[in-house]
Amino acid sequence: MVDPIGARGDVGLANDKETAVANDSSNSSISVTIPSTEPAAALLHYWEAYQRVLAAQPELDPPQFLVVNIDVVSACTTVIGALTRIAAYHDRASELTEFDIKNFDNLETYALALMHAQRQYVSASAPPEALIALNEEGVTLREMLYMDAAALATRSLIDGEALKNFKTGPGYKNLAEDLVGLCSLLRRAWDKIGTRTVITMAELHQAEHVSERLLRAVAARANASDVLAEAIQKRLQMFTLMVNAYDQVRRAILFLRWRERDLQAIAPSLYAGRGRKKRGPEQPQLAPSAPDGTALTAIPGSAEPIERSGTANEESQPRKAIRPEELLNPPHHQVSRV
Repeated sequence: MVDPIGARGDVGLANDKETAVANDSSNSSISVTIPSTEPAAALLHYWEAYQRVLAAQPELDPPQFLVVNIDVVSACTTVIGALTRIAAYHDRASELTEFDIKNFDNLETYALALMHAQRQYVSASAPPEALIALNEEGVTLREMLYMDAAALATRSLIDGEALKNFKTGPGYKNLAEDLVGLCSLLRRAWDKIGTRTVITMAELHQAEHVSERLLRAVAARANASDVLAEAIQKRLQMFTLMVNAYDQVRRAILFLRWRERDLQAIAPSLYAGRGRKKRGPEQPQLAPSAPDGTALTAIPGSAEPIERSGTANEESQPRKAIRPEELLNPPHHQVSRV
């Protein structure tokens, strides 16, 4: 039996040697070396977990991706916080027929890998610090040049109509064009204004330099779009792996704790606390990916459809009569997961 990676609490430590790797193409157990004297969570860093998932799991096809419609960091925190409680049911769950115990084994690794993917996504989607600093410097210069130019236009020393072309829109490119345009306007009238303005030629040089650097930075960011696209892809993959595994773990625990009905206390829903429509509990959805516009069917997400009614007064609503064995072996025409 494959020992879980940090998902079994006090018994969740792997041997000093690598754990076995199962030959399952869709959800293979992930090999990891963890000294038995150290807690797994202390050694499974985000990047290491991310690399293990990439090495052990085949890439998902985009139609399999779930929509990231919850806070990723909160979801990871919920999963990691439930690992110790979940661990108590690992051995019993491993005896359930037609249940893939690797969902238990890999859950912590998926959560940590998703944290790394989230960090990569945030980093790739945020404007570079250099670009932000250039923008702030450019905005200050544009405001200064524009105000001084407006004062000169009031005295008919420069063309006031030309000023209407500046400060017309937001954005890095517009800012760069405004700086160059203002500098050009002031330079053309420099013989008349050179001794009558507080603007210096050094400030015009500076503004033109900032404009050039802004355009270069914008071009560099455009070239980085491939990096962002890959970060989005990996984030969706890690999110889908973690949510699907956690869903299956909750499904097994619901079966094992059918009479106690305390699933939410053991493994809380990742979607708890979100506003729900009256038609039923909100569920994870497949990320839209079909280029031809074909609608994708939403994948029901958690155990709430069985454990909860999804109404405002959930505890007072009658529960649907479902046999426990149906949780692990639903009829073929059903697609819902618990």
